[in-house]
Amino acid sequence: MKRRDKNKGYILGILFISIVFIDNCSPLPTVQPNNSQINVNETNSESGGLNQLNTEALQHMMDGQLYLDQGDFAMAIVELQEAQRLEPNVSSIYISLAECYWNLKKPQRSMEILDTAVEIDPENITLREMMAEQLFRLQDFPKSEKQYQILLDLNPGSEDYLFALGDLAKIQKKYKRAIEYYRNVYEIDNNNIQALELTVDLAHGLGMFGEANELYQKLLKTDSLNVKYLGAYADIMVQMNKPEEAVDLVKKIIKIEGSSIESLIQLGILYNELGKEDNSIEIFQEILQQDSTNAVGLHFLSTLYRENNEYVKAQSYADKMIIVFPENPQGFINSALIAFEQDDSKQAISILSPAAADFPEEYSVQYLLGMSYNVDKNYKMAAVYLDNARQIAPNSRNTLHLLAIVNDNLNNWHISDGIYQQLIETDSTDAQAFNNYAYSLIEREKKIKLSKKYSRRAIELAPHQAAYLDTYGWILFKMGNTKEAHKYIKKSLEIDNENTEVLMHMGDILIKMKKYTEAIEFYHKALSLDPENQKLIDKVSDF
Repeated sequence: MKRRDKNKGYILGILFISIVFIDNCSPLPTVQPNNSQINVNETNSESGGLNQLNTEALQHMMDGQLYLDQGDFAMAIVELQEAQRLEPNVSSIYISLAECYWNLKKPQRSMEILDTAVEIDPENITLREMMAEQLFRLQDFPKSEKQYQILLDLNPGSEDYLFALGDLAKIQKKYKRAIEYYRNVYEIDNNNIQALELTVDLAHGLGMFGEANELYQKLLKTDSLNVKYLGAYADIMVQMNKPEEAVDLVKKIIKIEGSSIESLIQLGILYNELGKEDNSIEIFQEILQQDSTNAVGLHFLSTLYRENNEYVKAQSYADKMIIVFPENPQGFINSALIAFEQDDSKQAISILSPAAADFPEEYSVQYLLGMSYNVDKNYKMAAVYLDNARQIAPNSRNTLHLLAIVNDNLNNWHISDGIYQQLIETDSTDAQAFNNYAYSLIEREKKIKLSKKYSRRAIELAPHQAAYLDTYGWILFKMGNTKEAHKYIKKSLEIDNENTEVLMHMGDILIKMKKYTEAIEFYHKALSLDPENQKLIDKVSDF
């Protein structure tokens, strides 16, 4: 694991003899001639309580370290094992042995030696750091984390260990814990910008926008012209629904580094979100002046002009995108949407049919083609492409809703019922699913009580939805409660009096109430809205 403070770190390389036993012994006294032992005052009781240091062991240790430095790990092990035999409780010997086995690509043996050493000297910092590092390299992150936590307990407030623990938490996707560690580093040292950057990046990624907002303000105080900070902070402002502030930040970026394509795109999108379509169009036109085939610019100009009902201009940008980027489905999608918004479902179908073959995995193409066939009342083809869309995005509720309606129209009720049940089971607040399922059931005169229950639930969820009031009124009518039915259908028409189906229902209720003159008025109004409706034609012809 990379260290961040060049003045800190543990020794994994050369262990100079002057500090070999520093963790186990007091400084070595002067060597007395003709003595086979060097007497020492042992200060570390957990290293074995040695009162004497064997000079022979020291010589083997020195020779082993020399071999280790030269890369002759096998000979180093021979010498170090002999030193260990003579002094079995000196943890520094174990550290050097473990390093030898690690270099010989025997990590398991290295770890076994370190485990033994930590029993001898549990508070040895160098030893624990080596264990933590090796466990990290072996990707045993939980055990590595445990060692760094022990090191932090031994050295409270250590930035190095807090950093290491933050990195390990992040690797294990314990992001909130990682934030705590990195933030602790910054609280210890307000000049540690890297810790602050890591904290804010994680907070941003986790959607903790309030905290990220606070942290980016601190970063910008340290470097107000940092384009990276400004760009990320602009995104935070967007996420916090503050597009005006985001615009100011992007403008500042442009002032610092000039009008790059990337910053202009961001500015154009922000203007669009603010409802400043003219500014947005101006920005994207500037982008195309710099890069005439910029895909984002072509897409947004086509979209913006379509939303302004300037279909000729919108189509020109969609066509250019198709020509320049035939491998990108967005041009075909934009072109189809232009046709669709002009109520030309056949044109949308002609655009999307070849695209559906070229982009079989593109959800929008499959869904829009299915929707276009549905508008064209070609329900069989609609079912095919909507089912393709469902295979791509199984949880898309828009697709499921439309697919249920299409199968209902095809009398494939075993399919439509299953979809409605799925929609209701996965979202008990889906008023549209409750309403549509209730209407399907009552039209088939199946499960009437369940139909009424579901319709009532839809009204509870959306009490001012005209279609839902109509469904409930129609169910009451089918159940013989004409008076109450009239009440709900009337409420529906007060909200929307141009729905053919509701107008026809009111006509049927008035016929039941023997108010024939009023009924025929509703039938005629409905027929004026849908002159090819055969049911209405038949009803009117009866009078």
